[in-house]
Parts: sequence; C-alpha cells; structure tokens
Amino acid sequence: MKANSWHDYCIRNSMKVKINKEAAMLKDKMRFKNCLLALGLLVVLGVFIMGLSTTPVHAVVPTGYDQYLDVTAKIDGSDWFELTGNTWRWQHRYWDLPEYHGGNTPTIVNGQQFLSTWSNGTGYLAYSDYNTVVGLVPLQQVFGAQPVIWFEKLSGRGYADMVQYPSSSNNYTLRVFFDDDGYGSHDFYRFQIWGKTVSQVSEPTTMLLLGIGLLSLAGVRRKVKG
Repeated sequence: MKANSWHDYCIRNSMKVKINKEAAMLKDKMRFKNCLLALGLLVVLGVFIMGLSTTPVHAVVPTGYDQYLDVTAKIDGSDWFELTGNTWRWQHRYWDLPEYHGGNTPTIVNGQQFLSTWSNGTGYLAYSDYNTVVGLVPLQQVFGAQPVIWFEKLSGRGYADMVQYPSSSNNYTLRVFFDDDGYGSHDFYRFQIWGKTVSQVSEPTTMLLLGIGLLSLAGVRRKVKG
C-alpha cells in the first residue's frame, strides 16, 4: 500500500509539473502574440500618420508653417489667380476683370501693388500678363521638392480656394479660384499661402514598414489559429 501511495504521489506531482509548464508556455505565447499585435498596429498607424502629414487641410493655421504669400484682390465675377516661381497672373472667367470693376484697384501681393495688363485680350478664359513679385523666392526653393502647403481665406463673401496644388509635375504652379458670380457688384478677397518642409520617409521604406505591420498581424492570426 505504501509503495502504491508513493507511486500515485509521484504521478500526481509529475502531472502538476507538466500542467504548470504548459500554463507557463501558454502565457509566453500570449505575451508574444500581444507584442506582435501591438507592433503591427503601431507600424500601420505610423504609416497612416505619415500619409496624413502631407495632406493639406483648411482650418486655423497650425504651428510649424511659415507664411509665404499674402494677396488682396478686387473680384467681380469669377477668376483664377496663378503663381509660378516669383511671377503671377490672372485668368478671367465671368463678368468684369479682376481689379477693374468700379475703377482700377491694384492687387496687393506681399505688400506690393500691381495693376494687371491684358495684352492677349480680356474675353472668356483670357490670361493677363505676368507680374513679378520682387524678393519672392520660388516656393520649392523655400519648402523643398515636396512642399506642404496651407491655404487660408481671410476675407471675401464668396467662394475662394486653392484648386491646383504646386508640385514638380506642374512646375510648382499654384492656382486659386474665386467665385463671386452670385453677388452684385464686387468684393475684396484676401488669402494667404503658408508652407512647411517635412522630412518624408521614402516610398520603399514606407511600403517596407507597412509590410512588417501586416506580416506581424498575419503572424498573430496564425498563432491564434494554432
């Protein structure tokens, strides 16, 4: 009886040790799974945030942006303001020319006054002659090859927004559209362009990070199934 009792005790003790080892291994697997899950989520979130950092948003100008352009213009109808390098011009659409309704009023760009001329006519979609802003450094030289631009409308009763974002594909040409068509007479519109330089992760690196995140999530899924 004593021998049998000792044998039973050894078996029970061995089973307890085995169960404790299995429980410890299960805890280690759960910790590893949680670490992989957290790593995957952090990497995917980081890639998402990097994508948001280059997306222009219209709201109160945040910190980190530097003012680049300040424009005030008289608009009657609808027109485009176009800036390339240190030169700008108008493209006319409807009603009276910018600056001209009710008497000539110069457009003010960074404190400099300009009264545009129209050598090629003043009809629908006609362009004015270029005006040169003294001291204005081309946008890409200030904020780099992939600038982050912020448009801020300060005054004007109608619609005004940046409709062409400056990039290498369009020679860093920025276009702002004004729509005052639905109102009588004219109004004065003012807007500012702000910019900043962002150190961006290259596309291959971004894809690598995203891949690591997805592989981590996939690894967690396989372990859970196992």
